[in-house]
Amino acid sequence: MLTTTIAGKTVSRLGFGCYPLTGGYGAVDPGQGFGIIHAALEAGVRLLDTSDVYAAGANEELVGRAVADRREAAVICTKFGWVLDAEGKAVRLDSSPAHAAHARQASSACAPTTSICTCSTGRTRRCRSKKPSGS
Repeated sequence: MLTTTIAGKTVSRLGFGCYPLTGGYGAVDPGQGFGIIHAALEAGVRLLDTSDVYAAGANEELVGRAVADRREAAVICTKFGWVLDAEGKAVRLDSSPAHAAHARQASSACAPTTSICTCSTGRTRRCRSKKPSGS
């Protein structure tokens, strides 16, 4: 499996998007999330992608609990930028430094036993696809 380095940790270039684990695409058995994350880690996938808006933070909480005993095996990549209303619905974008600091603190509280190594804004942007070297 191809690897890269993020925040001083070697991770697989293939990551796992955790959005579906808290109902992103429909109903899901909450107990399955742990098993799926553990299976990904056992298969060598180290990069777990989540966001503070996935299920209004419940996704970050699930990921944090799932890797609590495997802290060194995972790198969590979380996104921020959306401001949620009291019902957990995204209402506006805010990528200001103040909101970034608040989002980082809130994400760390959701996953208290793991370090969150990368954060990015949740804004839509155009991306170019590049073939990784060595493939």
